[in-house]
Amino acid sequence: MLIELGYVSNKDDLQSLMSENWRSKTVGAVAKSIDGYFSKHLVSAGAAN
Repeated sequence: MLIELGYVSNKDDLQSLMSENWRSKTVGAVAKSIDGYFSKHLVSAGAAN
């Protein structure tokens, strides 16, 4: 999976990418989204068996 979160060539994106707080929030949100996706799809796949 590849997730594009910003461009280092963009001044505003670079500021965000350099922020520990922004990175922590972003990693948490991405992890929560991935977990939610797999939870939903694994439950659906398990119900079909």
